[in-house]
Amino acid sequence: MVKVAVLVDAENLPASHAKAIILEATRLGTVVERRLYGDFLRGNLKQWLEIAASQAFEICHVQSFGGKNSADIAIAVDAIELLCSSDIDLFCLATSDSDFAALAIRIRCRGKTVVAVGEGKALPVFREAVDRFVTLGLVTSPQEKKPAPPVEPKAIDTLPALLKAALNTIGGAGGWIDVGRLSQALKAVEPGFQPRAFGSATLSKLLGRCDAVELRTGADGCRQLRLKPVRKVIAA
Repeated sequence: MVKVAVLVDAENLPASHAKAIILEATRLGTVVERRLYGDFLRGNLKQWLEIAASQAFEICHVQSFGGKNSADIAIAVDAIELLCSSDIDLFCLATSDSDFAALAIRIRCRGKTVVAVGEGKALPVFREAVDRFVTLGLVTSPQEKKPAPPVEPKAIDTLPALLKAALNTIGGAGGWIDVGRLSQALKAVEPGFQPRAFGSATLSKLLGRCDAVELRTGADGCRQLRLKPVRKVIAA
């Protein structure tokens, strides 16, 4: 079971997107955290307050005191706390704010998956920092979406060659590399790369199934991997 935490930047997105955000999150796994952040003393967030109960959001009020980044800081702090103290597999960041790019990279560095749900105005720096970016307005309801034909997962034995090609692009074929950097390299080598294509919900779980790699936790807490050395067979 993939455990999902949904963190919504209410100051960045209108409440009209609430149902679409939760719909996308439930497609990713089992939603165990639904948190809504903002300065709810502001009149323009009234709609979020009205819809919060119907979508089971926990309201996280953050008073701004004249600044505009108070909610952003609260989201970042809570995300890191969940990263370090819970078994969340996937973080769903509902925002179009590119300031969250660094947070997404840090979460992925720890071997977790980050999916962003936002509007088309999101900058490329944020889109590239996450595992997948879902554009609101393009999310369809279960009734509107036609069922896709079943797809057989790719064979796991095709993964080592893809990993080696990705590691070569960042000069890491022979040493330890952060999983977050590998994720970006895989996208560069094979655009549209998704662990689900191999039958795994997250990249960390996929790597755990691959006998060709070794995994460890680095000194900074980030998940790291390297390809296992190929043993040469000496002819008798």
